[in-house]
Amino acid sequence: MINYSQNILGKNLQELTIDDVQNYFVEQRLETDTLEFKSFPAQTDFDALMIKILKTICGFLNGSGGLLILGAPGKTVVGNVDYFQGNLTPVPVQKAVDWFINKISSSITPMPIDISVKIILIEQSYIYLFEVQESKFKPHQFSHIYYIRLDGQTKPAPHYIVQALMRQITYPDLRAAIRLNAFQNNGWATTSKLAIAIFNFSQLQNEENYNYAITLVGGAKFWDGNVFGDDIKILMHNAQLIHKPIKQPLHFGIPYVRTFEITIPNHFDELKIMLSFGGKLSPSKVCIYSLNNHNFNSHNPQANIVIDKENEMFKSKQSIDDSLAFFRNNEVI
Repeated sequence: MINYSQNILGKNLQELTIDDVQNYFVEQRLETDTLEFKSFPAQTDFDALMIKILKTICGFLNGSGGLLILGAPGKTVVGNVDYFQGNLTPVPVQKAVDWFINKISSSITPMPIDISVKIILIEQSYIYLFEVQESKFKPHQFSHIYYIRLDGQTKPAPHYIVQALMRQITYPDLRAAIRLNAFQNNGWATTSKLAIAIFNFSQLQNEENYNYAITLVGGAKFWDGNVFGDDIKILMHNAQLIHKPIKQPLHFGIPYVRTFEITIPNHFDELKIMLSFGGKLSPSKVCIYSLNNHNFNSHNPQANIVIDKENEMFKSKQSIDDSLAFFRNNEVI
């Protein structure tokens, strides 16, 4: 979640005081795609203004989120630029946080979440601030119209943008890491525990049928004494391990963890560990780690690892001919 209040006003939303808001408008302020000001001049119709607020919140939800300040100074136009500066225009109408949340939830579809409201008292009136997070369930509509933020304004979304929002591709955010533990020298080689963990950082999307492959380059091997089971294949003379798709769902906050024993030759220049992984719904990613003999420390295994790349998506830099040649010259499934 983005802390718009902190980024814009320098404090968390619920910590703001009237002085913070007044001091902010000492300077000229401009609206942006994530920042909107609504003033409340005398004789303003609150219900009519509330419709504009709901349109803005809908636009924030369909965009990158944002902060709306109700009770901001009036707009001054210089040339083609609108700016806001000076005295606040507090709202004489009192509404509770629950009233706003219920109004927003019942007016915008699908029902939005992650909207916070701050009410600041100034004499007998109020300043209202709305912090809106980008929605995971966009596009949203208000009064049967989809709204977006363009050039600091809320506008009905063109058809092509609505189509793009509806076609958004989302997938579980899988990330992985490795750890080396328990180095032990056996005379002819060193054994180590190689642990891998795969995390799902998407709160609302579980992954299923995910898989991974670990490739050791530079002389290291998976130890013959490992008990792998039928779901794991060992290839390339014990230098590559491939785990078939795992059917158990991968939930947010509950990582998949597995440990294997590997053997490392006592005399080596550099080892590479490549971990590639992906799932039914998520794209393939790769991690590559290096282990150099010059700074090898068996008492602190993890300190030996250098991260070359971690959790990067496979890039389409390799040509078709290179891919076919790799398949012909390497033992792969």
